Amino acid sequence: RDQGALDQALDSLVEAMDIESKIHQTCNHDSVAETIVSMAGIRSLKGDLGRAEALFREALAIKRIVYKGHEDHRIAPALLELARVLRKQDRLEEARAQLEEACNKLKSGPKHGACLEMAVVLQEMAYVDRSKGDLAIA
Repeated sequence: RDQGALDQALDSLVEAMDIESKIHQTCNHDSVAETIVSMAGIRSLKGDLGRAEALFREALAIKRIVYKGHEDHRIAPALLELARVLRKQDRLEEARAQLEEACNKLKSGPKHGACLEMAVVLQEMAYVDRSKGDLAIA
């Protein structure tokens, strides 16, 4: 991967997050959380899994504040991405717990469009189970 392009994208996302925070007059907004998710994704691509994990957790915390009282399918993608980073760090039990929560959130949300998201979460669960050596479940 072109590290320069990833660094440039990361710089642009930091700038975008600053603008979003000013527009919304808070960091606790879904668009800010989504920008942080994008930043975490770039960190993951760069191999900086520790920083990626921290950013995914930050985005998830914001989403939990934004959707407090009705945490639903909207936090599932952040849970999925956090689980992927945890799996890459061989923290399989933690990854599985995030995926189970994502499944539960998707089950409680609207059915329209959730099938594809659920399939992706279940596929990631199979990767985790296979990594754990639990082939009967995977």
